[in-house]
Amino acid sequence: MSQSDWLKLAESRLTVMNMFDESNTSEILRLQNAVNDIQSKMTENELSQYNSDKNVVLTAKEIETNRLATVKAMNENRDKPSI
Repeated sequence: MSQSDWLKLAESRLTVMNMFDESNTSEILRLQNAVNDIQSKMTENELSQYNSDKNVVLTAKEIETNRLATVKAMNENRDKPSI
């Protein structure tokens, strides 16, 4: 996974914790530190690309293309053993 993927994952987990379990301050602080750490390891170019990607609105055709690519990748992986 790329740094952008890790950052997206950490940010989404932080958002969920803030929405559903605000009382768990130690976990929220841990996730915020993880987000800050990942951001500190990314270059300025990677950060600007990540932030610009978050604001992109996909068209219906792009969404369908992404969906078909995901289905194709999943079908190609179907015959491989999972463990």
